[in-house]
Amino acid sequence: RVNHTLLSGQVPSELGSCTKLNAAHLRVNQFASTLPTELGRLTDLQVAYCNKNPWKGSLPSEIGNQQALQRFVLVGGSLTGSLPTELGRCPFLVELELYGNRLSGSLPEELPVSLTELRLQNNYLTGKIPTTIGTLNNLVALTLYNNRLTGTIPWQIESAPRLQELFLDSNRLEGTVPHLRESSILRLRVNNNRLSQNAW
Repeated sequence: RVNHTLLSGQVPSELGSCTKLNAAHLRVNQFASTLPTELGRLTDLQVAYCNKNPWKGSLPSEIGNQQALQRFVLVGGSLTGSLPTELGRCPFLVELELYGNRLSGSLPEELPVSLTELRLQNNYLTGKIPTTIGTLNNLVALTLYNNRLTGTIPWQIESAPRLQELFLDSNRLEGTVPHLRESSILRLRVNNNRLSQNAW
């Protein structure tokens, strides 16, 4: 753990040699480098908390090699680029929080079915919300507000049986809100879009 130490510079690529590492806590420092691709060698890594660092560059596609990864939190940085499709190869990922960065591009069609929390608000994401969201049977929270998402809210979202928190406000979504009265959703926000129906 190297939380709150104000370390700066680059994360050494040699970290990728620590193949037995199962938790990385790098919160609240001054790492302003890109994430080294060598992190993909950490196949035993289960938890990575890297938030509140001024990270640069994009998420390396090698993150898909982390077959044991369960929680990946990197918020409040300066990440750019799109979400790597390789995230779908992380079979045990339950928490993905990348909000408050500068991510762009569209959401991957294939996301880990193990996800319970997907929090990507306050970025520059574009494109449509993938219909495959409805196949995420464990998803509890989906927060995508304050992006640039377009298209309609997919009706398949009704099929996510455990979804309780759905925050889609402040995007460019159109159409109507799906009929969610029979769903498990407890908290819904869809205001500040281009919807013709702003209630459920």
